[in-house]
Amino acid sequence: MFREAATSGDSINLEEYTESVTGYISKCIDDVTVSKVITTHPNQKPWMTAEVRVLQRTCDKVVKSGDKAGLRTARAKLSRAIREAKRTYAQKIHTQHMWQGIQVVITYKTPSPTCDSDASLPDVLNNIYVWFEALNCTTAKKTTPLPTEQALCLSTADVRKTLLRVNPRKAPGPAFLAECSENVLTN
Repeated sequence: MFREAATSGDSINLEEYTESVTGYISKCIDDVTVSKVITTHPNQKPWMTAEVRVLQRTCDKVVKSGDKAGLRTARAKLSRAIREAKRTYAQKIHTQHMWQGIQVVITYKTPSPTCDSDASLPDVLNNIYVWFEALNCTTAKKTTPLPTEQALCLSTADVRKTLLRVNPRKAPGPAFLAECSENVLTN
């Protein structure tokens, strides 16, 4: 059906063919599935339910109205709803941990991926690496510094002296690093 729509003469327009197939798939998905937007906030507790949120809002409204008797009942309802939500969440988490515990007891493990037992694999890899080295035509050269350049020379005593000055309980800051670099360059 889609191929016929995208065919003109002997050639098939691949872009039109792809677009018609993906468009049909998207239409089917939209017809079957329900889209729902869920908003979460970083400070939202995992046990927070819609019922608890509604009770929180009613409690806030009662506080603003100034009704003390209504506030007492609203807080009691909110406390009960929070306890119930936490209990339900804990039960859900407990069930997940229970299954994980059973898997540990029966030593259930997912099968690890197996490797090919082909003994020629190292040889194949070696041939690949040699091929890359064969393409490299530049030879390695050791560069020596010019007589006008000063080479960096560190003695063991200077490094030890500098490291002993560092307080291990205190992080060295930029001033310490600048001082160290000056000492290394002057010696």
